[in-house]
Amino acid sequence: MAKTHAIRLSDVEFSTCEYEMNHGAQPRGHGSWGFVAYKFSRSDSYLDHVKWFNGMTYSAAKRAAAAAFASEGVMDVVVCS
Repeated sequence: MAKTHAIRLSDVEFSTCEYEMNHGAQPRGHGSWGFVAYKFSRSDSYLDHVKWFNGMTYSAAKRAAAAAFASEGVMDVVVCS
């Protein structure tokens, strides 16, 4: 059986390019935040793969998303716009 190493929270990278292009600013503040694994971000059905974090600041949502994606072995994440 092949041994895989666990992904640390600090290994998860976030791309905000799409968000910044659509909003003209970096993500910040309080609200509902969606994140999707990069491998699904260009898919027609990407919405089926979005993880939502509601009622929290961007920084708190980002930490929660990092934990969720790391536990699934995902390192590249896109902030939804």
